[in-house]
Amino acid sequence: MKNILLWIATTIAYFLLLCAVGGSTVSGHLVLTLTVVALLCAPFNINGNIFTVLGNAESEKNNFSLVSIYQKAGKSAFALTNLFQEAGKNAWIITGLCISQKASQEANFGIGVITVQAAGTEARTCFALALIQTAEQGNAVELFGLTLLQCATKDAIILFGMAGVQIACKDAAVVLGMVIMQQANNNAGVDLGVAIVQIADNEAGVCLGVAAYQVADEHAQATFGFYQKVKNKARVFSVFSGLKAS
Repeated sequence: MKNILLWIATTIAYFLLLCAVGGSTVSGHLVLTLTVVALLCAPFNINGNIFTVLGNAESEKNNFSLVSIYQKAGKSAFALTNLFQEAGKNAWIITGLCISQKASQEANFGIGVITVQAAGTEARTCFALALIQTAEQGNAVELFGLTLLQCATKDAIILFGMAGVQIACKDAAVVLGMVIMQQANNNAGVDLGVAIVQIADNEAGVCLGVAAYQVADEHAQATFGFYQKVKNKARVFSVFSGLKAS
């Protein structure tokens, strides 16, 4: 019943939009236009799996769509572009703007902008601007782009890009780029780039680059560091050096 209501609402919305944009071109073929829009928005149910082109629907199993505003699946959800996506297992969006993507297992987003990505195990983005990326029981990974807040119960990783805040129960890492704040229960590190604040229970380091403020229990290292602290030891303005607890 809910899918029928979603189908009707989506068909009416797209039909009215076409009438407003198309003007006289559409007005001369109203029945044909309505029929085509209805077919494109229709959610076709095949053995519990939903297939649609432009429709919004819920599925007990998997949900496949080309362009959707709302998509919910008991198992996995797949879309070329989608605004609101929720999956009982894995969620996949290829490109576009996504407001919310939630998955009990893996959440995957390709190219574009995503405001909230929440995954039970793994949260991944390829080339994206992500406002919030969280992984409850796994890793949060950004291949290339900007993430404002990245949280993971395991590792929080950005390969190429910039992070506002990285929080990880294990390691927080930026391979190439900049991070404003890194906090990790194990290691916090930047291979090549800049770290404003690094706080780690084990090691905090910038292999090649600048660290403004580093606090670690065991070891703090940077090419150039403004302030480093390891337990009861502190150092100001260090160059190519590290500070160890013992």
